[in-house]
Amino acid sequence: MHLTALSEPCLLHPSTNHYFSTGLNISDMAEGTMAVSRVNAAGVWNEMVVCFDPTKTTSNGIWLKDDALKFSLPLLMVQITLVFISTRTVRFLLRPLSQPTIVSDILGGMILGPSVLGLKKTVSNRLFPPSSYMLLDTAAILSSSFFMFLIAVKMDLSIIRKSGKRAFGIAISVNIFPAVLATLTNLILWNYIPTELKKSALLPSLTVVLSMTFFPVVACLLFDLKILSSQLGRLGVTVAMVCDIYHMALSVIISALKFKQGSTLITIYSAASLMSLILSVVFIVRPVSVWIALKARERKHVRDIHILLILVGVVLSLFICEVIGQEAHFGPLLIGLAIPDGPPLGAAIVERLDSIISGVFFPIFFAFLGLHTNVFAIQDWTIVGIVMFMFLIGTIAKVIGTLLPSLYCKIPIRDASALGLILSSKGFNELLILEIWRRGKVVDEQTFTIVIFGIVLVSGITAPLIKALYKPSMGYRLYKRRTIQNTKLDSQFRLLTCVYHEYHAPSLITLLELSHPTKKNPIYVYVLHLIQLIGRSSPLLIAHKEYEPSSHYSLSEHIINAFKSLENGKEKLLWVHPFTSVTPHVSMHDDICMLAFKNRVSLIILPFHKQQEVDGTMGSANRIIQVVNRHVLDLAPCSVGILIDRGFTSKGLGTYGDSVSHNMAVLFLGGSDDREALAFAMTMAENPSANITLVRFMASNEDKELMNSRQKRLDEEMVNEFKHKISVTEKNGYQENVVDDGEATMNVIRSMRNFYDIFLVGKGEWKESTLTSGLMQWNECKELGIIGDILASSDFGGTVSVLVVQRQAKVGRKVV
Repeated sequence: MHLTALSEPCLLHPSTNHYFSTGLNISDMAEGTMAVSRVNAAGVWNEMVVCFDPTKTTSNGIWLKDDALKFSLPLLMVQITLVFISTRTVRFLLRPLSQPTIVSDILGGMILGPSVLGLKKTVSNRLFPPSSYMLLDTAAILSSSFFMFLIAVKMDLSIIRKSGKRAFGIAISVNIFPAVLATLTNLILWNYIPTELKKSALLPSLTVVLSMTFFPVVACLLFDLKILSSQLGRLGVTVAMVCDIYHMALSVIISALKFKQGSTLITIYSAASLMSLILSVVFIVRPVSVWIALKARERKHVRDIHILLILVGVVLSLFICEVIGQEAHFGPLLIGLAIPDGPPLGAAIVERLDSIISGVFFPIFFAFLGLHTNVFAIQDWTIVGIVMFMFLIGTIAKVIGTLLPSLYCKIPIRDASALGLILSSKGFNELLILEIWRRGKVVDEQTFTIVIFGIVLVSGITAPLIKALYKPSMGYRLYKRRTIQNTKLDSQFRLLTCVYHEYHAPSLITLLELSHPTKKNPIYVYVLHLIQLIGRSSPLLIAHKEYEPSSHYSLSEHIINAFKSLENGKEKLLWVHPFTSVTPHVSMHDDICMLAFKNRVSLIILPFHKQQEVDGTMGSANRIIQVVNRHVLDLAPCSVGILIDRGFTSKGLGTYGDSVSHNMAVLFLGGSDDREALAFAMTMAENPSANITLVRFMASNEDKELMNSRQKRLDEEMVNEFKHKISVTEKNGYQENVVDDGEATMNVIRSMRNFYDIFLVGKGEWKESTLTSGLMQWNECKELGIIGDILASSDFGGTVSVLVVQRQAKVGRKVV
């Protein structure tokens, strides 16, 4: 073996023959580096030692004729930029195919490797020279370790205690069945397996990995598919967490008992050092982090110094793992599990680190994998067939292992099949294990590439199948009406009110104040406080009980107490059931619709996505609330109302009796939505504090054929029913207006804006009629309808609040 004596540090880069050959000379390397070939006894090139000048870190600039790409710092910055551009571009291109981010990140990393960029060696050696591999590898390990820390911070281990027999049964089956089936497959195919595979530990190791289900993989997939908050998503997260805790415990045992150099004493030292690390986290890090969380809850914010101390602890744990011979990511994982998830501490850590770690630095890990993924290294297609067949058997076994206990638990077969595919998905953890195998030379370049493609294929195929099999909205799709009009007399009237912030509560309370519950017609109000999921991976839906503390989250406490005061003021005729939902904003609508479905709610009341400013104008839009409102309107199993608050609380806030009067006007243009708005107003007609006026609009040139239509007859019946009620209560009134066009309609409405506290109006169909002609051009919020949108705009002026009502939009599979 020929060696050259060098004073510079050297980077050992094994198996890089794609980039180099035995004839490579020093002039082919980047400036400041040297290459020395190593050969084995047979004279075959085996590995390359790449040596570089440690002083070439920063450039003096092009004006002093320095090439920035020959210095480690600017080169790393270019590499990070290329990684970001590559992965984001692939994500954008694969978005229509419903591909999870793991697939796009792997493919984005492969583009930078020998499979694509490496085809042009002059370009690849310049942008990703071997001299940069050590720094890039270090950045990849560091970013993946911090990613594991963030995943661990998001994990809520209390879910394990609440998981129940169903989740435990599925978790046991989904681990045992694939392992048994994959082992049997290995035995059956043993005679057909190439000798080199028999000698390696690949197939037994692959069998173990394919039988495992990892929580981070499942949680990320469910988030990508926007079903994390669905019933199936919650079950999948719970099962995956049970599996992951089992894997962690098994990994700790294996790591603690592994033999090194055949020495029992070294094994004892290894086990003792690992247990010391675990005990230090349990008895030092955990109490300190709980104390920090309690102090942050008192101050209502987390101090920067506390977050910095935790990050230093993560780095220190990574160093300790390297010292005691454990995998680097194990320490950050332990530290993350010790941090209390959710607000305030967990949420603050995730909020500050998630974007930069997950969006910028974590893709470096995929890029480094891509640099070792070489499609041209695949030569033995027998090995390809065997490995891919193992992936197929593993996926089928996972689905079957999920189906058996799921069907026993009476889960529909479509949902059970989708759950099986969710639990068989592959992602970061499998890639991390594969990288460990590569470092330990369990796999060569060819097998490494084949397994990478196996992970991509499984993830790429299962995600669209899951999306096709499972649609959360089908779970709460009704085949009959659940509206205010269809609520039977002498029965409970059930409403669901949604609150994002404390300032949303008073207007909703005032609206509920005007209800008139009786012993024959009690009102049940379900209050849902919606909190965006930050600092945890598993969504929560908390039902607050009277015997429990007022709120699992302190943010919900004041909201719940306000609604409970309303309940006390209604002498047990109005019942309040508070809930807190902690979920991603992309799936908040699932919690709203499912809660409405399970509790047989007739009306959901949502806050508007804009809040009135001091000068009377509507403030900037909260796009998250707007998107949630649109989804609920489209999928809700009942009627929906959106409340635009312009000071509706000024008269009634804090008064839960009937001493304060509110003037209400129902703007009736006709149609099912307007009839539903009128039906809601009629539930308040007997309340002495509610003065209701029905303002009906009639077209001067109305079509006679339309006048005889079914919709018109239903309108007349509803109006006559209201007239019959107001004949008994003189405080309510009826007003009819004949108009020629939309401008005349709005002139009438504007003339009333200073005389009423709130307008009730139906959303209506999205098409112009005589009553709304010429008004669509000003539309901004389509979810409010033509009239509702104008009433909600800043140009409308006045202090009148608006409730826009939509009757249940969907029944079964038909839009009605």
